[in-house]
Amino acid sequence: MDSKQLYTLIIDNELSRLFVPRTKEELTEIKHQLTYEGLQTTIITWNRIIVDGIDTYKICHDTGIPFRYNKQDFFSKNEVISEICLRELKSPHLTVSRKKYLIGKLGIAQHALVKEGYHFTAGEPTEEEKSAKHRFVLYRWRTRLLLKDIKISQDTVYTYTTYAASIDQIYNKAPSIAAELLNRTMTLSMTNIAKLSELTPLQINTIWKNLNHKLRDTVLLEEIKKQTEVINENKKKRGRKKHEVEIKRMPQYDPDAEFSSLALTLPMWSHSLTRLKTIGKFSEASHEILKKLDHELYQLKTNIDNLHTTIEEELNE
Repeated sequence: MDSKQLYTLIIDNELSRLFVPRTKEELTEIKHQLTYEGLQTTIITWNRIIVDGIDTYKICHDTGIPFRYNKQDFFSKNEVISEICLRELKSPHLTVSRKKYLIGKLGIAQHALVKEGYHFTAGEPTEEEKSAKHRFVLYRWRTRLLLKDIKISQDTVYTYTTYAASIDQIYNKAPSIAAELLNRTMTLSMTNIAKLSELTPLQINTIWKNLNHKLRDTVLLEEIKKQTEVINENKKKRGRKKHEVEIKRMPQYDPDAEFSSLALTLPMWSHSLTRLKTIGKFSEASHEILKKLDHELYQLKTNIDNLHTTIEEELNE
């Protein structure tokens, strides 16, 4: 954009979670530069969504200072996420939790980019690949350099993708709590974060309130268990009370119900088996667990064969 105006741009909720909060001193310095020196940093957008310069944008709107912004082309939103994560991971104000979150989001986004047909370079980019025409190939190389700098394995990156997904679930249910989890210097275990993400918004907020912000893993586990028991007991009480005032209505019999349930479950089993075959380190597993798994698979195969025979007989009648 050539002229300065008070443009209305888009702050995307998912992308805004990736920006590392600036300190009060940094925000004061930005405001001073905008007020007395004019805008020095250009705001970057993609489809009018802010990719860089979000604090500058907010201050400009709060103070009525006009600004200009630049449009930038990206392959997809997942490339935008990669770009932001790579940049924000260099921030000096990273908490341990936010660092895990950004690495996890970077891993998720780049995995999605592969499915979208995005081309990554396997090694250091050639001079041709460094040109504007082949800009998209640079991200994997930059990411590999980044991961080398922070000394993190690909297995750890995979673990952090699960952590990031759990944080996003909490954001969807209790945004302020998720933001506080990322901004705190004290960390919760990834197991507790995953358990917290599975709860309802009411449970999450109740636990957070009862903790009085004294975050200890043991306390949180106790609170999760207690709140789950309380919610379940309340459901039972409501069920008993409802039974007293009205005749219990039995659900209509559905002959396909059991079959539908199994048909929905089998794809998850198949995915788990395929995933273990792909990433499982069989040479490092104990003989005891391998024998146990082999026995269970044999039993499962037998049951599948029997069920398959029964279905074929029924269909052929």
